[in-house]
Amino acid sequence: MNSVDAIVRKAVRTWRRLGVPAGDAEAMSRELAGDLAAARADGRDPLTYVGGDPAGFARAWAASRGVVRPRRRLLSVAGAGLLGTLPGVGLALLFLTLPSSVVFNDFIGNRSFLSTTAEGGVGGISFSYAVPVELIGLIAFCGYLIGGVVAVLGCLTLTSLLLKTLGDPARARTVRLLARLIPIIGTAAVLAGAGAASLNDFTYGSATVVLTLSASAVVAAAGFAITRLVAFSGASGDSEHAAA
Repeated sequence: MNSVDAIVRKAVRTWRRLGVPAGDAEAMSRELAGDLAAARADGRDPLTYVGGDPAGFARAWAASRGVVRPRRRLLSVAGAGLLGTLPGVGLALLFLTLPSSVVFNDFIGNRSFLSTTAEGGVGGISFSYAVPVELIGLIAFCGYLIGGVVAVLGCLTLTSLLLKTLGDPARARTVRLLARLIPIIGTAAVLAGAGAASLNDFTYGSATVVLTLSASAVVAAAGFAITRLVAFSGASGDSEHAAA
């Protein structure tokens, strides 16, 4: 991408993605084309002039001129937030199921066996504990907390990375607000999941798991989207105030 036209096209696409007004983008593209042509006439490589990264150069230039308009990006932020929580949620669920895990109990020396009903059917899996039950519960609880921390960090990191990649001017405000509100969002998501599970009397099964996770995901996504909307509104208000 050493040609002037290719670099300018890349910059224009970047400005469109950032929401730069068409008039500003057109004026900047003309100015950039002139600067690149002058650099080439002086024997300089146009790609070197933009630091080898036309998109990064375009983002920095637009930000320095204050022409980047924040976009709501509610769905993008909600999706990034949910995706970022997945490793932590998976870890929390793993530890939460340890007390009833045959593999885990066999590993720590507890003996598992099938219980039977009065009619001769299988009633479930029981354990003969070689270690205190409280220890298993403590391990599960600590792992659950660790999963929660990983989920929070993943949510903040992925959301920040997404908005940084998009050159979003409200990135810092969004991440700061999300860091303050995520305990509330997480609590609401857990309560929603518990409420959904209660509809099936907290029974184990794929239907209950899907219902619980879906309810938690919907509430969490709504919380992330609302957080972004508040941050976006604040950033827009600051921009209008600065312009005035």
